[in-house]
Amino acid sequence: MISKMVVVTGRDGAGKSTLLSQAQRSIQELGKKVHICTIWDNLKRFPLKSKSEIQSYLTSLNSQARLLFLAHAMMNSLEESYKVSSDLVLVDSYIYKYLVNERARGVSAEFGGLLLKMFPEPDVTFFLELNSEKAFQRKSEISSYESNGEFIDFQNRMDPYWHQYQLENPQWISIDAMLSPEEVHQQFVTYLQRLWE
Repeated sequence: MISKMVVVTGRDGAGKSTLLSQAQRSIQELGKKVHICTIWDNLKRFPLKSKSEIQSYLTSLNSQARLLFLAHAMMNSLEESYKVSSDLVLVDSYIYKYLVNERARGVSAEFGGLLLKMFPEPDVTFFLELNSEKAFQRKSEISSYESNGEFIDFQNRMDPYWHQYQLENPQWISIDAMLSPEEVHQQFVTYLQRLWE
């Protein structure tokens, strides 16, 4: 059985992981098998064993090398997720978030575009819209990778690239992440139920 791949992407602090965790429970209650895929799923494949070690390593790389490392990790996690018997694979961030992050650090559109072509097209992509100030308020812990020294300023530098991806992908479904977590969750699950209608 080929699982449907649903991506939830958006800036750091938009609520992606929280939404996916809530949605997994709700969808399983509807009788569907759900697997959540994140870039961190295959830490065992790397000599770096913790998120903090990887965050430190990431900051030591230049943008192109870092994006290649992240793409490798994301692809490994995605490949492993398809080995799990499920109706639906919910992907946290996908390659989109990491492409936007590195575009804001100077990676060229050409390099990013070539890398993106290596990844399968999701069945559905949801974009959680949230401004950087609100995202900052929600983050309990901020890594140097996410902030590049200043979280709000760096997140604002990503905005043109997020906007570009939205224009290039009009099929993306935007959800206002300023809504309550319950409202965001309800919208998301309602959209997903249509996949099985």
